[in-house]
Amino acid sequence: AAPNTSRRLREWAFDDTWDVAAFAEEVPEPAMDFPFELDAFQKRAVRRVHREEHVLVAAHTSAGKTAVAEYAIAHALKQGMRAIYTSPIKALSNQKFREFTKRFEGVGSVGIITGDVAVNPDAGCVIMTTEILRSMLYRGDQKLNTVKSVIFDEVHYVNDAERGVVWEEVIILLPDEVSMIMLSATVPNYREFAGWVGRTKLKAVYTVHTTYRPTPLRHFLHFSGQTLPLMDADGFHVEAFGKAAEIYKEKFKPPARKVRHLCFTFESRPFGMLPMKGDTGEAASCYVVEKVNHNDPSKPAWRLGVRPGYVLIRVGSRDVRRLALEQIQQVTKEVDLPVVLEFEVPPKERDKEKDKEKPQEPPQPKPQTRDSRERAETQRLQRLLRELEAGSLLPATVFVFSRRRVEAIAGEMPNLDVCTAEEKSKVHLFLK
Repeated sequence: AAPNTSRRLREWAFDDTWDVAAFAEEVPEPAMDFPFELDAFQKRAVRRVHREEHVLVAAHTSAGKTAVAEYAIAHALKQGMRAIYTSPIKALSNQKFREFTKRFEGVGSVGIITGDVAVNPDAGCVIMTTEILRSMLYRGDQKLNTVKSVIFDEVHYVNDAERGVVWEEVIILLPDEVSMIMLSATVPNYREFAGWVGRTKLKAVYTVHTTYRPTPLRHFLHFSGQTLPLMDADGFHVEAFGKAAEIYKEKFKPPARKVRHLCFTFESRPFGMLPMKGDTGEAASCYVVEKVNHNDPSKPAWRLGVRPGYVLIRVGSRDVRRLALEQIQQVTKEVDLPVVLEFEVPPKERDKEKDKEKPQEPPQPKPQTRDSRERAETQRLQRLLRELEAGSLLPATVFVFSRRRVEAIAGEMPNLDVCTAEEKSKVHLFLK
């Protein structure tokens, strides 16, 4: 019977758990020195490169995978051979070309080949897109005969539905003597992929995996002028969406009705009004008018305009809102006449019914023109950048999926100045 999947993976993919304490003994004369102490996963990967073995490094962005690539380049140059560094996009190729040109200055030359440009294609280290390397393999380019190692940056692109076949073909077509250094983000199936590479090349592939993230990854939602944390080292904050919903409701909340106050001057007693009792027959905690005598003209409340539902809040100069009902009644009996009583008038019942009938959803905004919508977006972006500046969170990258909008946004924010005098001078010299 054919071996099961897990057995096949174990035959070709191996998690590297080697004890890094013996690194100096295993790599006594490293091809290059680093100005910092390598992490454990970097030492394991460097050891595999030194032993000319296939290695897959799966780590988060900024964890230090590039150090492994640099060592692989230096190792090939030290032996008088060449290294190829592949990337999935031209922008990344250009970035690495600048970095490696400075890094290997005086050690070896660095070149780049893309669909648009070819600079120093015979260099000891050549940077190219994976498609360029596939084309070289297709035509049997003689320059590949002196290649010692190939570094695949962002090799998890092999999972891409459209472009993944490029990585598959390159891995299949590479000569057996070429060592592969595969750099990947932390993907769940990295060991399965390593097993496939090992079975394809009939050579063990060692996986070096770390979940440590040196640069904290935090997500925020900037909504209606407020910045809410979505995810950080403590996990995903679901409550942020609840907070955003509260902000949204508050933004479209109908304005509260103004409470009316009425004052009446009483020149005689009794006043002709009775307070509302509690549910158990006890006195309530405030004086709410329940009944007003409108039959006896000697009792002035009805004639003056007091109505059921009014709340007595002041007797003369004394605020009675914090007093119990019995205390308020005692105050009204003892106060000198004439006296001014102040009442709080609750909303009318028909107003309450209107409020209940109003839809909970806010009214749909009027359609905006493209110009007005883009101006509003620019204003929101400017407020966000000001907030980032105040929190010392700059520099920042703003992704805009339109070249026209990039230029328009820059032109619509002429007063946004986030550069120091020194930075302005560097920008001026660069443009000059």
